[in-house]
This record gives sequence, structure tokens and C-alpha cells, in this order.
Amino acid sequence: MMISPSHHSPLMDKLRAIKKPELHLHFRGCLEPDLLHKLMLPIKKKKAFKDHGLLHRFPPHISSLITGSAHVNRFLSEWERHSDEQELQRLCHKLWKFPQAHDFFMTYLMTAGLFEQPEDLFDLSDHVINYLEFHNIIYSEIIFSVSEYMLCDWSVSQISKLLSHTKNKAADKGIQIQWIFDFVRDFGEKSAISLMEKLLGENIDGWVAITLGGQEAPHPAKNFRQLYKLAAESGLGLSCHAGEHASHQSVRDAVELLGCVRIGHGLTSYQNKQTMDLLKSRDVTLEVCPTSNVKTLAIHELKDHPAYEMHRYGVPITIASDDPGFFQTSLTTELYRCITVLGFHWEDILATIERGFQASFTS
Repeated sequence: MMISPSHHSPLMDKLRAIKKPELHLHFRGCLEPDLLHKLMLPIKKKKAFKDHGLLHRFPPHISSLITGSAHVNRFLSEWERHSDEQELQRLCHKLWKFPQAHDFFMTYLMTAGLFEQPEDLFDLSDHVINYLEFHNIIYSEIIFSVSEYMLCDWSVSQISKLLSHTKNKAADKGIQIQWIFDFVRDFGEKSAISLMEKLLGENIDGWVAITLGGQEAPHPAKNFRQLYKLAAESGLGLSCHAGEHASHQSVRDAVELLGCVRIGHGLTSYQNKQTMDLLKSRDVTLEVCPTSNVKTLAIHELKDHPAYEMHRYGVPITIASDDPGFFQTSLTTELYRCITVLGFHWEDILATIERGFQASFTS
């Protein structure tokens, strides 16, 4: 993860110095290869794994889903076979080069099953906080894939311990963190509602909203209306990943059927004037993540990203890094690329930062 920019320039320094929010940041998406290697070494030393034993925390049908990615399957086989630490580190770096979007999704899911207790991820918590502090991000709503951890038999108390540890350590540095729970559309609405009802019975500090991550096209927003109705009735903010790997209709459904006031990505909104008009009229904010869209092959080249055109049209947007560890970026870098590649001006950048504060799910 680019805590420190890969290069320095007066513009980068100026962008980093601005106090800013980040509204689309995945907690586990901050994992970078070297940190993954560090966190996995104790697993290697604890016991020998055979037949993809690294996935033992997942139900069999989820393990099969993950190993359906040849990219992940190859990593698991080689990681279990090798013992040299440098070779294991090289494999972690190789894992972060995703041939297809599906491989990214399965890699991300796989990493949820590697850790058994909150303390296993405290180093990641510290890494996230260092990232926020270095880039002068004073407020962040961090996406936490709660359904993936519950799938791996984490208890609510374990999840709360990890969240509280992260939130409290950030507060010590003057950084406010709130949590958006990702119910991962791949697991279906029935299981999501069951989990939601369980979580609503707990007092989880800082949980302010929900979202749907995962593979968008085969699991459309329209299949999750009851989940979003329950969330709205419970006073939670409504966001949804949409318009990333599916058409603009996915964005319309998230707004019109689910009641979302924020959309993660929303890239394909640009395909349709009526969809952009809908976002404008309902004041729905797009959480735009340009580098992520290139890395997951949602768009071919960064220069083709329509973020500036949507902004000029009047669609509310805020810029974010999404998975800075996976994609070797940062919020500062995203803002820099908006200016140097996408055509944003300084006042446009300030507008996206202001919009981020305005669109937050807290006052």
C-alpha cells in the first residue's frame, strides 16, 4: 500500500496536506503483499497444510468457489509446497497481480479465512491507521466484510474487539472511523437478513451503514430489497457497490429499489443520461475509485475514466482508493491522478473533498 507516495512533487505534497475524508475504503483491502506474508508466516510455522488446508475455516461450497479461481488455486498450492521465506514472500507479491476481476474477488475472499482471532489482524489495523494518518484522512467510513468473517466462525464479540481496537487507536491520533458492513451479495439475501438480524441485537460501536460488495452482475441489487428495507428501518445508512461490472441499470436499481443515497463506483452511470439525471435529482453521491476500476478491468485505461465528465455534468462524487493495498494506490495518489490524467482542476478536487464530508453517514 502506498502509505508514502512512489514519487514526491509539490502537487502530491499539497494534496496530502489537505484534511480529507475517505468514504470507500475496505479494511482488508489495505493488505499489501509484504504484510500478508508477515501475517501468514505464523500459519506456516504452526502446522503443515495439505489439500488447501488454508481454507479450512470456510464451508466446503465456499472453498470450492475460491479454488475455482486458477489464480488463487495456484497460489494456495505453491504456498503450501514451499518453505523458504523469500519464496513465500515472492508468491504473495505474485498473488496481487490479478489476471481477471474474478481472481481479485476470490483473492479478497480467500484472505478472510486466514485469520482466527482479532489479534491476528491488529498489525493490519495499525497499517490502516498509519495510512489514514499519513494521508491526512481525518474521517473514514471503512467497509468491513462482516459476513465473510462470520462465515469463518468468528463471533460477534471477536468482530467487535477488532473494530474497537482499530477505532480507538485511530481516535488516539485524532482520526474518526465509522464502519460500513458489507453483506457480500454472493451469499444471497436470506443469509444476509439472518446475519443482519443477529448483528442488530448487538451494540456494535460505530456501525453506521451497509453495502453490498462481491460480484455484481450475477447477484443484482434488485435481489436484496428486503435486506435494505430492514437496514433503513433500523436507521442505517444505505450504500451499494453498483455500476462497476454491470450496466447503468444496476445503479438505477440500487437507487430506485434499494433506496441508496451513495453508490460505490457507479462507473457505468456515464452510459446513460437518464441515470446521471437520477443521481443529480436525488443527490446520490458516487464513491469514485479510478485506479480500482482499471485494476479490476472495469475500464481499460485510466485516461478513459468518466469521473470528470460525470462531475462536470453535476453528478455528486467523492474520490476514494477502495483497496489501496491490493491496488498499490492511496487517496493522495487518486487525487493526483484526477488532476494529472483525468482533467480535474484544483477547485474540482476541493469540491470532491467537501462532498465526502457532506455525504458521510454521520453528522
